Amino acid sequence: PVALQLRGELDLAAFEQAFLQIIARHETLRSNFVVVDGNPQVVIHDDAAWTFEVIDLSSQPAVEQQRQVQALAAAQAGKGFDLAKDRLIRGALVKLANDESGKPTHAFVGCMHHIISDGWSLNVMVNELMQFYHAQVRGTAVQLPELVIQYVDVAAWQRQWLQGDVLTSHLAYWRERLDNDDQVLDLPTDFPRPPVMTAHGASVRRGLDLALADRARALAAEEGGTLFMVLLAVFQLLMSRYAGQKRINVGTPIAGRDAMETEQLVGFFINTVVMSSEISEQASFRKLLQQVREVALSAYEHQALPFEKIIEELKPRRDTSRSPFFQVFLNLLNMPAQAEDDAELVVEPLIRQDDSAHAKYDLNLYVSETPSGLDLMMVYNRDLFRSSTVERMMDDFSRLFRAVLASSDEFLWRINHASAEAMAQLPSLSQPLPARDCVSPVDRFLQQVQQRLTQLSSHQQQL
Repeated sequence: PVALQLRGELDLAAFEQAFLQIIARHETLRSNFVVVDGNPQVVIHDDAAWTFEVIDLSSQPAVEQQRQVQALAAAQAGKGFDLAKDRLIRGALVKLANDESGKPTHAFVGCMHHIISDGWSLNVMVNELMQFYHAQVRGTAVQLPELVIQYVDVAAWQRQWLQGDVLTSHLAYWRERLDNDDQVLDLPTDFPRPPVMTAHGASVRRGLDLALADRARALAAEEGGTLFMVLLAVFQLLMSRYAGQKRINVGTPIAGRDAMETEQLVGFFINTVVMSSEISEQASFRKLLQQVREVALSAYEHQALPFEKIIEELKPRRDTSRSPFFQVFLNLLNMPAQAEDDAELVVEPLIRQDDSAHAKYDLNLYVSETPSGLDLMMVYNRDLFRSSTVERMMDDFSRLFRAVLASSDEFLWRINHASAEAMAQLPSLSQPLPARDCVSPVDRFLQQVQQRLTQLSSHQQQL
């Protein structure tokens, strides 16, 4: 899905021309996929012709404008593509009422098929859109480097390279790392797990301030790691405590752009890798971070093997109620910044109300770096969890994040993430347990036997 808000005077012809120049620049945006003799093939068209719908809602009340934009965005994202015939990008430009400062406002909502793009590609396109647009308006030349390769060149290279000893080596690594294919993350759920995995999502948000984010980066730097590795270590530790398991697998996306020539291409480069760590409460958080760092670096070295190929080759036991190899997901959204806007036209992401309506896995933690710190969004499967449970889980994550940063060299078993309310429900170690009117299972069984014998004796007397 693509959702942008544009504030400022908009030259519609220049805006449309900018899109056409992007489509002409990137072959994937004018590609189709057909089947010839049972085999899929890509067809790249020379024609860059494309247009978008223009809708005027500026006379509608503000609430109605928002409702219709959200409905249009949902319709754009929910409509399918014919890979063989359709242009695999579509959109609509919506004219809205002026903002509080009197500036004209528009929204652009649309969708691209994932076969031709990824999240990084969206940033590339928005960056180039503004450069082409401003050049059109000002009558200047665009200062963009020429693309020396296209996505099809990368795909052809990967097919040629990823075979023989290279393929064998990557498969051997993942076979060793994922030898626990029968293990699943057995999180305590609020509802019985459906026999077939669903994707009915909802979300809970939390924030971590800039001081905490900086402390996490500093700790990561001390161990030669990154902020992502700290987040992953905390997430795996929390999942270990919730599930009562030591080995925790977490899925995470990899940009897949390890060559400079691919950084400005639009295409589907992203891959999913599995981070598998062993959690020991007898170790310190610093030790766990060191392990996570090694796990991540080795996974990065073997990221080239598509996740689908790993599943095909390793053949894990399949379960329609769970995804293979991992059931929770972590994504640090730290893609390159877009080109700076100016006063003429400001382009911002448009928040859609249904952005969290799709839960890819049981739990999906998205972390965004912002000027004020870290924005956390947990998208959860609402067929498994109540919102109150996930809210408590996110509060636990925040407390654990603070605690491990404050005591990174302490044994993990000494680091508590429970809330004050939860701690108040636990018995005091210095006070005797209160006497309770409870019966042991053995005594309960004997009571039932005696009751049954009495009933039988009474019945015999009546006879």
